Amino acid sequence: MFLYAAGMAANDVADRERDRIHKPDRPIPAGEIPVGRAAVLAGILAALGLASAALAGPVALALGSILAIAVAAYDFALKRNAVAGAVGMGFCRAANLCLGLAAGGLAAGDFPDRLPAAPAFLFGYVAVLSLASGFEDRPATRGRVALLGLSHLGVLVAAAVSFENPAGWVPLGLLAGLLVWAYLRLARRPSAALAGTLVRTGVVGILLLDAAFLAGSGRHEAVALALGFLAAGAAWWRVASVSGVKGE
Repeated sequence: MFLYAAGMAANDVADRERDRIHKPDRPIPAGEIPVGRAAVLAGILAALGLASAALAGPVALALGSILAIAVAAYDFALKRNAVAGAVGMGFCRAANLCLGLAAGGLAAGDFPDRLPAAPAFLFGYVAVLSLASGFEDRPATRGRVALLGLSHLGVLVAAAVSFENPAGWVPLGLLAGLLVWAYLRLARRPSAALAGTLVRTGVVGILLLDAAFLAGSGRHEAVALALGFLAAGAAWWRVASVSGVKGE
């Protein structure tokens, strides 16, 4: 969480000039938070994240360091290019999952053989979703929407094949259904608003993907927790849509 929050703060620092034009109400361009203070906050949060990782052992610390470097590279360089940004975001998400696996699964001495494949599938899922987020700023063509939609489904099918336990197919099937719904809506009526709906669906769907990984590896006791987070995310989405702050 500390590293994630550090990335959010660093992202606002990196985007301050762009936000002055496109999102002037954000804290830094609005003058609510000085750039220097936001940078210091990002540094403190990153240090806390690395310190927390160190408590879990040298492997977790090494992964945390890699993640911190990857987040900084994404915020200040990679995201300027669509493809590089998609790869960078996918890597950050995968590294974050690896860090959690190292801190939790390895420390507990109970690490399912196939669960380490999860970061590779998460990388592909997030990279495709990052490319799809470009439809919020650029017109979406039906061909590109179809290509990314099929790519997303391909990642989910590959993940399903890797599962040891078919229980993982349930949350994965639900995620596939939600993505198909969002992609079809965007293909029928391409717009920035529906592209935003697709992206938010995909982001919340990461919790379903996590649940599928856990169920597919036999970790049924953890699936309820993942689905609980999904319910909380769905509730936030509903409240945000009513209050008009969704996507801000």
